Amino acid sequence: MNKLIVGILFIFLAMNCMAQEGLYNSDVFYVAEEEVVFVTGDFSNAHQDFENNGDFTLIGDLENAAEILTVGVGTFSLLGESQQTINLSQDFKTQNLEIENEQGADFIGQADLEVHGDLDFIDGILYTKRTSLINFKPNAIYFDASDFSHINGPAIKEGNTQFTFPIGKNNRLRPLRISETASSNSFIAEYFRATYFDLSTDQSLNNVSDYEYWNFDKIFGSDEAQLTLVWDEDSFIDPFEEDLRIAYYNQLSWTAINSSTTLPEQLERDITSVGPIQAYGDFTFGSINERTLLRDGLRNFSVNKDDCFIRLDWQSRERSTFVERFEILRSQNGQDFDLIESITALNQSDLQSYSFLDETVENDAFYQYKLVTFYADGEIAETDLSVVRTSCQAFNLYVYPNPIIPGNDLTIHVLSEVDVNVPIKIVDELGRILIEEDLAAQPGMNQYTIDVQRFGMAEYYIWTPDFEFVPTLEFQIIR
Repeated sequence: MNKLIVGILFIFLAMNCMAQEGLYNSDVFYVAEEEVVFVTGDFSNAHQDFENNGDFTLIGDLENAAEILTVGVGTFSLLGESQQTINLSQDFKTQNLEIENEQGADFIGQADLEVHGDLDFIDGILYTKRTSLINFKPNAIYFDASDFSHINGPAIKEGNTQFTFPIGKNNRLRPLRISETASSNSFIAEYFRATYFDLSTDQSLNNVSDYEYWNFDKIFGSDEAQLTLVWDEDSFIDPFEEDLRIAYYNQLSWTAINSSTTLPEQLERDITSVGPIQAYGDFTFGSINERTLLRDGLRNFSVNKDDCFIRLDWQSRERSTFVERFEILRSQNGQDFDLIESITALNQSDLQSYSFLDETVENDAFYQYKLVTFYADGEIAETDLSVVRTSCQAFNLYVYPNPIIPGNDLTIHVLSEVDVNVPIKIVDELGRILIEEDLAAQPGMNQYTIDVQRFGMAEYYIWTPDFEFVPTLEFQIIR
């Protein structure tokens, strides 16, 4: 008892006298319940008999060099004004942990910080490493994780209860959830805001996310858990939920895990494996349908007449810097394409807008354009052809395709800069009027289909009597 009292007196004297320089403990350290310890400098512990049953608040850095024998029932609080360093050569144990430091805390040691009770995320991020991290023991829980306060790096959970890992990167909370298991297990999880090195898929998937992935592994235990990933507004654009799957990298390519967004007790934006997973490693979001694209790249592409020239506009999803450049290709016969312009991807915002004005075109000529997207892994993607006719008029008409194979319809394209009604007459070689119709055009590209299947094999003409500047169009029906 005398030794314990002497130890406590020594500690409080050290605090009062050396608070600005920090506190070094090499003897018995006991903080009673309802007692408050406030260290304005660094705290270094080198003794196994460190037991905190009160409130221990640290402003400086933490160093622990001894295997602590008793957890205690108190709270250890990180309350720095600059980023705190957690340097552990032996595991540091606390019942409750609290972080209230907007600069966060950086783990640099070779051992873990064990939380046996509550972890309160008030403010600030815990930057962990594989060699030194937060270990949630069997009864541990946490509160108030957010984009501003979570674990940036790996974390461990021991026990058999359902648990959501409070992990993320780049000031973005990106949780991973595991289900309850029959017996005690230990799992480790980490989130990566990065493009995976391989985006290839097997036949079970159409594409996978190039924006983020999780690593999830088992440390010990005999049970497997159901796995849940949670998406947010930054994960992808307007997905069809029925297309989504959890994707697993099998060392060769990404493959789909049987998973669903409609299981009982799921939260909004959850996707959960149907049954326990059978393999561990890297996981991300996958899609089984091309209509739900989870990766960066072209989202909208349009080709329009702009006065006497042609303007190309497109938008590209650029979150992960996976898009390298775009190439604009142009042809007049649909087979031989010339490179008109190469444009480096900006990669400055989630949805990047581009525009290019082609001033090298001739008047009253047909052109076909396509846009090619080049990705960082060497893959390319091409748009469908966009056909446009140049003209310096407010609108123009053209027929495409031409000639027409019997059994197909006539397709008339009207490229207009204004709202306009264009009366047309279709006549044969003898000048007989076969069809009269009004084409109500709006600004942009308009397309009209006219049934000519009863027409014989011959040449026909489209006449616009109200607009003298529009030349009479000729089309053929051939076999």
